[in-house]
Amino acid sequence: MASDGAVILTSNQRAARYLLQQHVALARSRGLVGWATPQIVLWDAWLSKLWQDVVLADPSAPVLVTSAQEHELWRAAVRSFDAATQWNEAALATLAQQAWQLLQRYTEGLASLGRHHLFRPDWQQFQKWATKFSTDNRRNGWLPQAQLCRELEVRLGQNQWQPPAQLILWGFDEFTPAQQRLLDPVKAASSVHIVHPSVDAEPATGRSFTFTSQTDELEAVAAWARKRLHTDTAARLAIITTKVGEDRGLIYRTLTSGPEIGDFNFSLGHPLFHTPLVRTALTLLRWIWQPLPPQEVSALLQSPSLYRSYESLLQLAEFDSDVFLTRDAADSSTTLEQFTRWLQSALARTNTALVADLLSRCQKVLRLRSRRDSDPADKWAERFHKILETFQFPSPLASSSADFQTFQRWSQLLDEFSTLSFNRATFSAQEALERLEQIANQTIFQPESTPANIEILGPLEASGSLFHGIFFISCTEDRWPLPASPNPLLPLDLQQAHAMPGAIRGANVTAAGKMTERLLRSAPEVNFSFPAHGPDGEIRPSAVLASLGIDPSPRALENDRALAAVRSKSELIATDDVLPRPWQFTRGHLSVAALRSQAACPFQAFANQRLEVRDLREPEDGLDALQRGNLLHDLLHDVWLDTPLLPGLKTSAGLRRIVEDGTLENFVEERAAALIHLPEFSSWDREFLIAERERVSSLVCRWLTEVELLRAPFEVVEAEAKREIAIENLVQLRVRLDRLDKLVPSEQPSSTPQDEYVLIDYKTGKVELKGWQTPRLDEPQLPIYADYAVPAQPAAIAFGSISASHEMCFKGLANRGGILPHVEPDRGPLRTVSFAEMLADWHADILRLAGEFAAGEARVSPKHGAETCKYCGLQPLCRVAETGYLLRDDLDLEPHD
Repeated sequence: MASDGAVILTSNQRAARYLLQQHVALARSRGLVGWATPQIVLWDAWLSKLWQDVVLADPSAPVLVTSAQEHELWRAAVRSFDAATQWNEAALATLAQQAWQLLQRYTEGLASLGRHHLFRPDWQQFQKWATKFSTDNRRNGWLPQAQLCRELEVRLGQNQWQPPAQLILWGFDEFTPAQQRLLDPVKAASSVHIVHPSVDAEPATGRSFTFTSQTDELEAVAAWARKRLHTDTAARLAIITTKVGEDRGLIYRTLTSGPEIGDFNFSLGHPLFHTPLVRTALTLLRWIWQPLPPQEVSALLQSPSLYRSYESLLQLAEFDSDVFLTRDAADSSTTLEQFTRWLQSALARTNTALVADLLSRCQKVLRLRSRRDSDPADKWAERFHKILETFQFPSPLASSSADFQTFQRWSQLLDEFSTLSFNRATFSAQEALERLEQIANQTIFQPESTPANIEILGPLEASGSLFHGIFFISCTEDRWPLPASPNPLLPLDLQQAHAMPGAIRGANVTAAGKMTERLLRSAPEVNFSFPAHGPDGEIRPSAVLASLGIDPSPRALENDRALAAVRSKSELIATDDVLPRPWQFTRGHLSVAALRSQAACPFQAFANQRLEVRDLREPEDGLDALQRGNLLHDLLHDVWLDTPLLPGLKTSAGLRRIVEDGTLENFVEERAAALIHLPEFSSWDREFLIAERERVSSLVCRWLTEVELLRAPFEVVEAEAKREIAIENLVQLRVRLDRLDKLVPSEQPSSTPQDEYVLIDYKTGKVELKGWQTPRLDEPQLPIYADYAVPAQPAAIAFGSISASHEMCFKGLANRGGILPHVEPDRGPLRTVSFAEMLADWHADILRLAGEFAAGEARVSPKHGAETCKYCGLQPLCRVAETGYLLRDDLDLEPHD
C-alpha cells in the first residue's frame, strides 16, 4: 500500500492510466466523495521534474535539450564532417542519436568505444560525430536526455535533490544499467518497492490455437471477445500483437464488421504527421513555397479543416471535380501563384462567392510569404501560425473532440519547433518545413478517450496492467521474439557484450520469455494463436511457447469446449429483387455510355447513371489520354470543315490537291497552330505544347496520306456533329458524330441513285470489331449512330484507327466493296452474316439494352467476368467478390484502404 507522498513510477502511459482508474474505482467503492490524486508519473517525466528542481537550486546547471533539439545538434555534427555526403543527413543524425542513447544507457559512454572505431569507417565517422556532439554540449551547457540518469546520479551525491520517502516502481520488466546506477543510491535514502502486478500467485495456464489464415484467426478472436463481454460487460480484455501498426487495419475491420463488440482502443497512435488536420496544415504550408501535384491540391481543397460549412465543402468538391481537375494544363504541378491566377480567370467566368472567398484567402496568404532567405525557427513558427490563421485554419467543421485534441497537439508542435532557435541556427523555408514535418512524423499521437473494454497493444505496452482475458495473436517464430536489429554505427561485439536491445537473438528470446511469463500473470485466461499459413507459405509458432510448456501443436479454437461455436459468420442475405422505379423518358438526355455500361454490367449502368457514382478524373503530367483524343478530333474537324478563320478541305478532291502541290504539312500545321494556343504559364508549358502540336500534326498528315487518300471520292458532310436522339420511348441520348461522309454521286453505280453515307468514328487506341457482336454490344456507339443518327441507312460504318503504335487503317463493315480501303463485306469477325442482317441484330440489341435500363434492371452480371470488373471501381458497392459470381483472386484489383 502506497503511503501519503509516495511517488509511483510506470514504464508506459497505459499502466499509469490503469493505476489511476483503479485508484478512482477503489475510492468510489468506499463511498468517498473526494480524494487526493496519487503521484503516478512516467519514468522519463519524473527525471525531467527532478532536473527542474536541480536547475532551480543551481542556475549554472546544463539546460536539458528536447529530442528535436538534440537531433538538430546531431545533424550539425554530421554536416560538419560530411557536408557533401550522398546519404540523407536527417537519417544519419537519427541513427547517430540512437547509437548515442544506447551508449549512455548501457555503457560508460563514449569512452566505451575504446579502439573499436579504428576498424571500420562507419565507426570512425560516428566517433568523430559523437566527439563534436559531446564537445558542443559541454561548451554550450546543454544536456541530452540520455545523459539525465548519469547527471542526476552525480547531483544526488552532491545533495542537490532529494528522493521521495517512498518510491514504487510499477510494472518494469527490467532496468537499463543507467537506471540501475541511479536507483542504487536512491534505495539507500528512501523506501523503494518494485511491484510486478499479478492476478494470482500462480500464473495462468496458457493455451494455443492455430488457424488457417490470419483472417480466420482474427474472426475467432473477435468472437471470443464478444462472448466474454456478453458474459461480463465490465471485463477488460487485451489483444496482444507485436506489430500493432501493421495489423491495425485488419484488426479494426474485423472488430467492426460483425455484431456489436463494444469499445476498443489501440495502444499505438499514428504519427501526428498522418492525422488529416495536421496533414492539411503541412500541405498548405508547403504549397506557399513549392508547387504541388494536382492530386494534392485537390485533396487540400476538399479538406473539411478549411471550410466553415458542409455546404461550402460540397460546393468546392463539385467545383474541384468539374472545373479544376478537368482544366487544360500541361504542368505536372501547380504553384499557389498559378492557382491564384487560375482562380482569377475562373472568377471572371463563374463569379461565385465560393471562388471569390478562396481567391481572397490565397492572395492574403501570398502577401505573408517572407522575402528573407532564412530565419530562425521561432520566426518561422510565428509565420506558419499567421498563415494558417489567415487561411482560417482550422474551420468550425473540425469541431470534434479528436479534432480539438489534434489542434492542441499541433499548437504544441509549433512551440517545440520554435525551440530549434536555441543554437541561433537559421533555416530556409524548405529547411524549416522539413524540420517541422520531421517532428510531426516522430510525434506519436492518439486522442484521449473513455476507457474501453478491449485494448489492442504490444507485449511491452501491456506491462503494469491487469486484464480479465488476454489473446496474443500471430505468435509466430518470425514475430516473437522480435528479430535482432543492432545499430550499424556501433560495433556488434560491444552491443552484445553490454546486452543492448536487438543485438543478440538469444537475449531477445530470453527477454521475450520473461515478457510472456509476465502476460501469464496478468490475466486468469491467456491464449496464444497463430495462422498456419501466410502469403509466403507455412508458418511455425514461436519457440517461446514451447519453452514455457505451452503446447504449440495445431489445435483449432472450435475444438476447444470452453470456446466452441463462438465464431460469428457474416452471411449475404438473399432477398426478393425489387426493381427501381422506371426511368422517366423526359428526365433528361444520357450519353451512349449508359447503354455501354448496361451491356457490360447492369449494376454498373445503374450506379453510374442513376446514382451518379463516378471516379474522379486522375490528373496526369501534361495532357491525359482524353485531352489528347479531343485534340486530335478537333484538328481533324478543322482540317475537313471551315472554321471562322481558315477554310477546310471538304472533299477527297481537296485533299488530293494539297498532297499533289506539296502543301499538306503546312495546311495541317497552320490549323494546329490556330487550335493550340500557348499559355503564359511557364517555358515548360510552351515547349511541351509545341512538341504536342508537332506530334498531332504529324499523326494527322500520316492518316491523310496513308489512309484517306486511298479512298473512293467522298465529301465530308459533318464533323463533330451533335445530335439528340430518342430510342423509342425508352431513353433519350445526346451524341456526337465524329464524322459523316457522303460518297460522290459520279462514282456510285447507276443502281444506287440515292445518297450513300459513311459513318466514321476515330479511335486512338486498339480497335477490335468483336465489340459489335450481339447480344450485349460492348461498343454500341456506332450501331446506335447508324440506327438513329444519320439520314439514311449507311453504306459503311467504320472505326478510323489513328495511332502511332497501331496500324493506320479503317476497320468496319460495308454493304459492298470499294467504299473504304480494306473494308469488305466478306472480311472480319462478323462476316458470318450480311451487313443488313447485322444492322437488324444491332437494332434489336439496342432496344433490349434501352428497355432494361429504362426498367431499372440492375443485377450484378459482368459480361466478361473479371475483365469487366477490373477497372470498374464499383466493387465496394456491388460486392461482386462476395456473390460467388467471380473468384476474388480473379479480380486482380488494386487493394483499397
